[in-house]
Amino acid sequence: LEDYVLDFNVSSAEADVDLSNNSGQRTYSVDFNTYARDDNTIAGGLGVTAAGNIMQGQEFDVAVATTMDNVDISFGGGVAGDTVNARVYQMVGGAVGAVVAQTADVILAGPGTGYTTFTFGTTVNLAPGTYMIGIYHGSAAAASNIGLDYSNDIFSPGKAWLQVNGGA
Repeated sequence: LEDYVLDFNVSSAEADVDLSNNSGQRTYSVDFNTYARDDNTIAGGLGVTAAGNIMQGQEFDVAVATTMDNVDISFGGGVAGDTVNARVYQMVGGAVGAVVAQTADVILAGPGTGYTTFTFGTTVNLAPGTYMIGIYHGSAAAASNIGLDYSNDIFSPGKAWLQVNGGA
């Protein structure tokens, strides 16, 4: 975690009768281990109504080597008995590649509602590169639509992934 101070100073060619309000300061923190594609303002969920094994998630660029112990994923839907786990996939040539790590299965007691923390059994070491992080879930019933939550305020084209039964 790193803290930064941003100084604002306004200058103008016009006469300013109150020079006391021409500057400001804001402090903010940057956590290099937090990656997100939302601003915690959930507008809805995107999923698929299909039976089978479904993988869905978001693509992230890791600039420097880092470690990961868990992921928080916000989702809704599903039914009691659905099996869900979090997975990290290496991206290869712009496509989802091999699984780098996955959490233990979680059996849903009912529909998912909001953030769930998925913890990896051991620390995951990620080298610089591109990864897809998401949930994998299996269901025998097409009514078990699990939707990843999204925000209307952040849009990153080409960064969402969805596979049904291993297809693209």
